[in-house]
Amino acid sequence: MEAEITAIPVKNVRVELNVGLLNAKYDQFLAKDSSRLPLGTLNLAGNQLTQAPKYTVDIAAQYTWNESIGDVTLRGEARLIDRVYFTPFNTAAASQPGHDTENIFLNYEAPSGTWTGSVYVRNLTEERTIGYALVASGTFVGAPVIGTLDPPRTFGVEARYRF
Repeated sequence: MEAEITAIPVKNVRVELNVGLLNAKYDQFLAKDSSRLPLGTLNLAGNQLTQAPKYTVDIAAQYTWNESIGDVTLRGEARLIDRVYFTPFNTAAASQPGHDTENIFLNYEAPSGTWTGSVYVRNLTEERTIGYALVASGTFVGAPVIGTLDPPRTFGVEARYRF
């Protein structure tokens, strides 16, 4: 299920809410985990699908000043996301616990609309999160977890010109 609401409660203020709920589980799935071969074939029925958190919530609010030199918008965003499993075995080692991230933007749009600019901070609180992970084969060196991290706090400036 997914629901999205956008409201403009007062002039120049915009509030957005997006909620996604999933109950994505395997009905039938037999597999061997290469990092735990002694367990043999595992019945994964009932396990949560990979990359399918039970919930995601996106919240944003922005205020726009309409000036003679153009529109200036201050925008804040937050995303809450439940645990994500990266393998069908649903092990804690190859998952990312629930977390939240926040972003903030100061945007500008020229009256002609030909150019825009933005100053931003993404991952404002510098939440360390896993973008992807898997457990390597345990045959030779144990069962190391291999993966990537999501970007850390990122500052930036963007400018765009439309022809």
